[in-house]
Amino acid sequence: MARVKPVFKPSDCPDDADEATREGIAEFFEQLFPGNTAPEIDASHTGLALAAHSPKFASGLSRLTRSVVLEMGWTDRRDLTELAVQAVN
Repeated sequence: MARVKPVFKPSDCPDDADEATREGIAEFFEQLFPGNTAPEIDASHTGLALAAHSPKFASGLSRLTRSVVLEMGWTDRRDLTELAVQAVN
């Protein structure tokens, strides 16, 4: 059974990744952590680190989650917001 290792930081890029994927992962981390010289996804966001194997998908997921949390004014209840984020992810 194959195991997928999360990409918590750009250097965690899989050894068998092609150049386009490597560049995509670098761009994804720059989008998440602009200007940070040591970007890293924390353990509480392992799902995003797994999605980073497909940088375009991970970027879209990140934008969607951000929209649910910051831009949708449908509730002020933190528990409902967290439930929505879990449903999206």
